[in-house]
Amino acid sequence: WKVLDNAGKYTEKGLVEIGGPVVDGEEVSIYIKDDGIGIPTELNEAVFEKFRKIDGKDKFYRGNGLGLSISRALTVLLGGDISLSSESGIGTEVTLVLPLNK
Repeated sequence: WKVLDNAGKYTEKGLVEIGGPVVDGEEVSIYIKDDGIGIPTELNEAVFEKFRKIDGKDKFYRGNGLGLSISRALTVLLGGDISLSSESGIGTEVTLVLPLNK
């Protein structure tokens, strides 16, 4: 899954944590948190745009900037939501919420 791949790709030292599932009513959520390079707060929503990449100052990261836009499109198609909270130099947390099928 692209979100987990990104967490590993942008975290050279430190932690990648997966949490959940948390069932709340008719939804289930999981999160992926890392203490990698992070993303400037003002770009947190922009990373879901097609071909949008955030590269480190001293390193070029592989990829074409489609992974998170595709992840969001598929999540929405399933009736869910994906959100991201990040800060440069601190890390990133991505939360995925999907409806439960009964």
